[in-house]
Amino acid sequence: MRTKQFARTATAVAAYALLATPSQAIETYDVRDSNGVPFIRARIFGTGDAPYCCENAEPVSSVRNLSQWETDQALAGIQYWAEIIKVVPGQSPAIINIVADHSDNASGFSAYQGVVTKVQAALTGQDPGELDDGAHGVIGIGQMGFSSEPYIPSQCR
Repeated sequence: MRTKQFARTATAVAAYALLATPSQAIETYDVRDSNGVPFIRARIFGTGDAPYCCENAEPVSSVRNLSQWETDQALAGIQYWAEIIKVVPGQSPAIINIVADHSDNASGFSAYQGVVTKVQAALTGQDPGELDDGAHGVIGIGQMGFSSEPYIPSQCR
């Protein structure tokens, strides 16, 4: 009896999983500063996830899955900035969608909320307003030749 009930439950769960639409990034990482204050919640989107952008226009999805070393380098860069930017408690962490795009570069975007961007507002304790596509901003990583070597902060800007 117990085996049949488990089988029915497992079948129902599997069917639901197949019918459900993805609504979260594949992976979510919380980055904190050295004092443990929340800085950025990075949501890494892949090809099988829901669109990361553009509720009011044509939905846009990640064009490929980021490799683990691309993800690691992006997170290391965010961690570097977490040590430079001092977060004001209140609205943080800022939520960032990180995706792969077709460009030959990397880019970042955050809509304005008043005179600051939504990311700035979240990090400085101001009201960032409504999330855009579940985030305060987006980082796009293009087809550029990232090094697979570990991230090392540079003094060059």
